[in-house]
Amino acid sequence: MRLQDKRRREWEARHRAEAERIKAEAAAQEQADARAKAIAHAQAQAHAQVEAQARQMAHAAEQAREAAEEANARADRERAVAAHREALELLPQVQATQKQELERKHANDLAALPNSLAVETQRSSVLENLRGAELLNSILEEKARINYLIAHKSQISENRHERALLFVGTDPLELTN
Repeated sequence: MRLQDKRRREWEARHRAEAERIKAEAAAQEQADARAKAIAHAQAQAHAQVEAQARQMAHAAEQAREAAEEANARADRERAVAAHREALELLPQVQATQKQELERKHANDLAALPNSLAVETQRSSVLENLRGAELLNSILEEKARINYLIAHKSQISENRHERALLFVGTDPLELTN
């Protein structure tokens, strides 16, 4: 019986050792699983933190871009207002210069008027002496000259109107409507 007890105790000891080994392996596996889970969790948190930082940086960059655009728009508006203000400040000087030019031109035209009238009266006296084809040719030449003067006057008037539009920026007739 002692031999049987001894064998039974040995078997129980082996069985206990095996059970403890299995328990130890299970505990070691649990620890490894817990470590792997902790590592995975830490990696997920680190990844989430990196993504959050990237989103924050993108948001900050977007805000900086919007602020720069707003600053550029504000600067453009200020430049436009300053240019308009400068144009308004220069307007009296330009008007005075234009007035002087017109007065000078009027004085020159007024001084040239007697000569112009003399030339015109000489032409009419030349026409009185002509007859037939010569008179017809002379009348056609005079008509062509008058048409040329009318066209030239229309072109000058149109150029003045365009310059006024460039200076003012809009059609003066639209301003009065």
